Amino acid sequence: MPSGSRLWSVATGGYACGCAVLLLVALSPITATAGSLLDLPTGVPPVVVFAAPVFALGAVVWWGLVERPTAYTYLHGVAAGVATAVLAVAFWVLVFAARFGIPLVRRGDIVIGFVLVFALAVGSLYGLTAMYARGRLSTPASASSATASHAPND
Repeated sequence: MPSGSRLWSVATGGYACGCAVLLLVALSPITATAGSLLDLPTGVPPVVVFAAPVFALGAVVWWGLVERPTAYTYLHGVAAGVATAVLAVAFWVLVFAARFGIPLVRRGDIVIGFVLVFALAVGSLYGLTAMYARGRLSTPASASSATASHAPND
């Protein structure tokens, strides 16, 4: 069990990355097409490349939105998950805009919206479950009845 705010942030960043991998596998036709557009190396699966920034984004966002306030709440957890999802999609939209230009990205607005909707759903579930774990695993055994919304930050 992680202890300390920074360790929890890194752990939830890894969890966010794992959730991103699962989402990208589920959206494999889009992932494969986007990977071929970017001319990724043949030995590296596009899922790994597209999910990699989520690790850092998830850790930083979790630390800023959940670990910094004075108390853990499920709302903060869901907000961290949603913010991570939005930032991850925005990151890759910017990469595609830098590579192909804004006009091409504008043509893909339906695909971007489709991916964003699924990313928001997965992000909110990621944030909720991570907050549940944070609230349960960080409390001492004598305070096991405390919920995440009442667990103090350490």
